Amino acid sequence: MDSESVPFVPALDEALGEAMELLRARAGSLMLLDEVSGELRIAVARGLPPEVIQRARVRAGDGIAGWVFLHSRPRLLHREERAPDSLSGGNRLDSAISAPLRVRRRTIGVLNISDPEGEDFGGAHVRMLLVFARQAAAAIENARLYHSLQRRMSELRAIYRTGQALTSSLNLGRVLRETLRRATHVLGARSGSIMLIDPEEHELRIAHAVGLSREIIQRTRVRVGESIAGAVAQSGVPIILAEGEVDERSLVARDREVPDAAMCVPLRVRGRAVGVLNISQRTAGGSFSGDELRFLASLADQSAVAIENARLYHRLQGEVSFANRELIHANHLLEHEKAKIQAVVDGMADGVIAINRAGRITFLNPTAEAMLGIPARDAVGGGLRRWPTGKALLAVIEEARGSDGMSVVKEIALPAASDERRVFSANVSPLRDERGRLGGCIAVLTDVTDLKEISDLKTELVSFVSHELRNPVTSILGFAEMLRSPDANIQPAMREEFCGIMVGECRRLLSLVNEVLDVSRMEAGRGLDLVLGPVDVPELLERAVGAQRTFTSRHELVLQVPEPLPIIMADGEKIHQVMTNILSNAIKYSPGGGTVVTSASARGGRVRVSVADQGLGIPPEMIGKLFQRYYRVETKAHTTIRGTGLGLFFVKGVVEAHGGSVWVESQHGKGSRFSFELPAAPGG
Repeated sequence: MDSESVPFVPALDEALGEAMELLRARAGSLMLLDEVSGELRIAVARGLPPEVIQRARVRAGDGIAGWVFLHSRPRLLHREERAPDSLSGGNRLDSAISAPLRVRRRTIGVLNISDPEGEDFGGAHVRMLLVFARQAAAAIENARLYHSLQRRMSELRAIYRTGQALTSSLNLGRVLRETLRRATHVLGARSGSIMLIDPEEHELRIAHAVGLSREIIQRTRVRVGESIAGAVAQSGVPIILAEGEVDERSLVARDREVPDAAMCVPLRVRGRAVGVLNISQRTAGGSFSGDELRFLASLADQSAVAIENARLYHRLQGEVSFANRELIHANHLLEHEKAKIQAVVDGMADGVIAINRAGRITFLNPTAEAMLGIPARDAVGGGLRRWPTGKALLAVIEEARGSDGMSVVKEIALPAASDERRVFSANVSPLRDERGRLGGCIAVLTDVTDLKEISDLKTELVSFVSHELRNPVTSILGFAEMLRSPDANIQPAMREEFCGIMVGECRRLLSLVNEVLDVSRMEAGRGLDLVLGPVDVPELLERAVGAQRTFTSRHELVLQVPEPLPIIMADGEKIHQVMTNILSNAIKYSPGGGTVVTSASARGGRVRVSVADQGLGIPPEMIGKLFQRYYRVETKAHTTIRGTGLGLFFVKGVVEAHGGSVWVESQHGKGSRFSFELPAAPGG
């Protein structure tokens, strides 16, 4: 245990001191469960030798502390009894008490008090320590919830910033550096590496690393299926090594011993492994947690797509460069060679335009024709200036001509046939003749409109999510400052109410963060983690509708379940979030109020749930795009209502992951009905 894994150590130490003062004890310790190793470790201690604190690692059931943790019952040790525990070193103690730290029927640690200044501890002391332990456990859990929220917010920011950096770059080296920099920074690690699969050799090689010597980077080769990295690449299953855990395999071949703590996650694109991401050696020591492993996996999912795009772009650049070199010598090749090159260029997804020294078009491929709206039969032999779309490209060409032979890359916006504006990356390379003199040039146009739109949509998403995070954080901060104020005279009942509000706001934030992370998993093509169990549909609908009633006074929320419904096997939390998203939309997009009816029925071994409103409705031509990620209905009335464009994308992903289906029926201006069906449980 350290200040990194337990960020509230000063508060724990103060609590331990108060307990020792209350019971007039000379020694004590507070032990918490390390969920990765499954051991109890000392978080804070007083009056114990340093060597005892350092070596104290107790498994459930071992010694006094392990017995108390396993059975969730206190233990009183009388004077002169030998303590079979690492905390005493097998020595005799005057007297000692160990009490479990329990919160919500779960034991999270043990509070130990020993060596009273006066007579032996007795039953009254045990009862006092139990009361103190319950209060301490609740405080620890609240602090952990707050720390978990802070960590999730930090992870969300890291994923967003990494996404911004990665989507704006097709440079493989930069993508690798940015991914590893974000991972080591957020996780507080000293070393890490990204290993990519060589498809020809079927082995992993280090493409970028920090904290590793140049020699190790150069000589490391790992066959797919061998070692930890190879096993992760083959299976697609992440691996985490706790502090001190020994594994016969190593993350990479190295001369020194295996790091104390390490994680390895796969880099996968469309179900295919392209490499692995390794992180090891925490700066502050200790083990990595399951939440940190999930964050690293989410970061890897996002980075894998960018890495693959950069590799493909690099490969495409090589192909375009090859085509450019071939075009320079095209006039000296036989006609059939020219035809072969023509076929290659004509089939490219990028637009290619050749301009001679006089500024006249000598060639443009079909893709360029479509991009610029310039027919080749009318354009060849003429200048770009006569075409409205050619003027923007002409400015880049003129800049390239004055660049002393250097290529120029610029983004230009051009109107398309549908009156939309498309954004292109124009790569203009000057050409030299046989004598080396600068002559014409080649322009390669790449349509980057979708990349720009995704970047803008993600910016809008983060703005909305930040707004949604700010309100509950402000509420939590306000109540926390009020509770912390020494001048506040707060009654116990009101204090309990405040704490309940703070916990509720924390759960609301965690729900939002989890939904964004689930969407990130769906975007990367990874399946959702479903916790299936029997779900009572009427009870779930009652909770969901009841929760939404607190957010509106202008709407009448009606629940209609006219018949008994079969049980479904589902992830109750995620289905509840599905209902929350649909009901929230029904309320938001009914700004004038009205009735929102939630109904449920059973038919053909399936359970159908519908939510109907009297709101704005949806234009027919937009219904087909409604469940796409980031899509929002683009009418004047709809765009004034804030949203992420992810709610219905999440709904569709969750429902289909359960083997169900979702659809919408709507009349523009009259309202909408969203429905989904899920299979009933066998015999339900």
